[in-house]
Amino acid sequence: MARRFDPTQLSQQDLLQIVNATPMGAVLTRSRLRRQMDAGGFKFGDGESIHLAHYARWLVDELDNPPLERAARRWRGVARVARTGWF
Repeated sequence: MARRFDPTQLSQQDLLQIVNATPMGAVLTRSRLRRQMDAGGFKFGDGESIHLAHYARWLVDELDNPPLERAARRWRGVARVARTGWF
């Protein structure tokens, strides 16, 4: 009997199989997924299972906000706090 597909609670292995089962072939490795999970925190899963729609949304957000842009925003906030003396 086939396993039931639940896009709200995928294991890492399930997500890898789904993502890599496209005509493009293997596009996501276990180590890359682990790095993404570490970077995303609990934004798209609970550390064990992954919510497919939340993962897709997180990927889009990452593409829209490159790391340097995110860092610049964060440092502007730190500078603002330092100027106001709230630390």
